[in-house]
Amino acid sequence: MNRFCKFLPALSALMIAGATYGQNVPRQISDPSGGAAVEVDLSRQDAGYWTADPGDAQQSETVVIHFRVNSTVLEPGYMDNARVLAIIDRTFADKSLAENLDYATIIATASPEGNTVHNEELATGRALALRSRIASNHSHIDRARIVPFSAGEDWDGLRRMIANDPRTPSKQEALDALDLSLSGDVLRTRLRAISGGATWRYISSNMLPYLRGGVACMIYLKQKPGKETVITEQQTDTVYVDRVKEVERIVEVPGENRFRLDVRTNLVHDAFLLPTLGLEWRTDDDAFGIKLDGGYSYWGSKHGKVQKIWFLNPEVRYYMAEARRFYLGLGATFSEYNVHRFPVGGMLKGDFGHQGSLWNAGITAGYRLPLAKRLALDFNLGLGYTSCSYETFEIINHTRYYGEKKLSKDFWGPTQIGINLVWTIDN
Repeated sequence: MNRFCKFLPALSALMIAGATYGQNVPRQISDPSGGAAVEVDLSRQDAGYWTADPGDAQQSETVVIHFRVNSTVLEPGYMDNARVLAIIDRTFADKSLAENLDYATIIATASPEGNTVHNEELATGRALALRSRIASNHSHIDRARIVPFSAGEDWDGLRRMIANDPRTPSKQEALDALDLSLSGDVLRTRLRAISGGATWRYISSNMLPYLRGGVACMIYLKQKPGKETVITEQQTDTVYVDRVKEVERIVEVPGENRFRLDVRTNLVHDAFLLPTLGLEWRTDDDAFGIKLDGGYSYWGSKHGKVQKIWFLNPEVRYYMAEARRFYLGLGATFSEYNVHRFPVGGMLKGDFGHQGSLWNAGITAGYRLPLAKRLALDFNLGLGYTSCSYETFEIINHTRYYGEKKLSKDFWGPTQIGINLVWTIDN
């Protein structure tokens, strides 16, 4: 028994004793197998914690099972799950645990995004996934004593993160909203309305990713009459580390500003042998962007037919909606060109060229389609006013003969079109 007391761990991503989990109290999930329900008291103070090195208080830690967004599949290869599951398996493999176990609780949450009904389903599925693994791998443990709970949406964790992050826009207004007794869907709507959506966008980028897929497991031993519980006696040997505190070290970095830069190339221009390269800087809330694209091509020779173009395309953009994918912009283009009607040159008769300059200005509209964490496709179309000045020429026997000069053309119509591959660099 003493040997087991020194080894006893219990896993927690959430504080069990006295917790209300924000808007939701943990709800016990009925046993699908129809077995007898074990009476569980979540108010007990004697739950232990997992330790990386049992018996060494300085090495104690909290371990967390993670799930992918919108998933209930327990993946050992995802994030730190392999190491965490190894700790869990070592703990439940101890034969003395079966003799002294009162019950083990598994409490799962989902991040407070999406809708409440679906999040409840996610939390339930995640709790059952971990319970199923423990029961399958450790048959000497009474399955009925592994009791799954769903705490629904982790509003409590979100509130603590906001309270400890001074950079949250309209922080106090968000905290006041979280302190109200509102349903999850109503509370989300209220948070999205604060500061024109800036507060929710900050929460979505900096906090919600760390609240996705938390699963906590606590082990409670049988209490002996007239004695202190074993866990209470041993609790001084462990140190509880709240996962929200771990997130603070990521979110709250004094003196460090967010850096984000998009590197881009227009695949449409590239396909027509006009290589392009562009940069876009975005504001902290991702609402505004300043973009500059440029392109240059030089094909041919000094004495033959030349295809030569350069251009610059500056643009200011405003990204809309919560996801910041649709945008409207104001842009312009400045270009000089020396091109032939038929790039294949003398293979076709009647070939002639144009050389001159153009500028245009107009509005653009577009959509960014995420492909990966740092990769996206940017589809855009511009409409506006274009002005060209040019002259025509022919090349016969390597000699250039000019035709019409001082020509011009002005029109309203398309100013740009693009399918851009975008790579994001940020901190």
